[in-house]
Amino acid sequence: MAVMHLLGMLAALSTTASAVTPFQQPAVPSFCQRLAPQLGMKPNAKSGGKTRAGGWKVNLASGLGPALFGGTFAASFSLHPIDEDSVSESKRLENACGITAKGMTCKIEGPARLNVGTKKGKISTEVLPGERAEVDMRSTVISCYDT
Repeated sequence: MAVMHLLGMLAALSTTASAVTPFQQPAVPSFCQRLAPQLGMKPNAKSGGKTRAGGWKVNLASGLGPALFGGTFAASFSLHPIDEDSVSESKRLENACGITAKGMTCKIEGPARLNVGTKKGKISTEVLPGERAEVDMRSTVISCYDT
């Protein structure tokens, strides 16, 4: 009887051991996933009008205050090399951001650092080597898409 009990315990242990997966590193969040919480962005689930699915967005004019009192909304964007002394990296990033007919667009390829300033403050997010993203500002809406 003790042998049967022991065999039952061994069978339970082997089943439990096979169900345990090896330790896995969590996936590194994408550039837009890292930028989103700093700017209060929400996932953009649907496309249409001025937006497309799959990205993140925030409306700087959202909330009750602007609806009641109005106001001015602006954001500043600057893109810098990680190595501030690198002339070649500075030249590579020089034309990454530009004015478009509908607003402003930055087409970013890492490594770089994107700084965004709003009335809430300034944030800085690193674009890792190999990452690509597009950050747009149209009217009062900032959008980010990993490309």
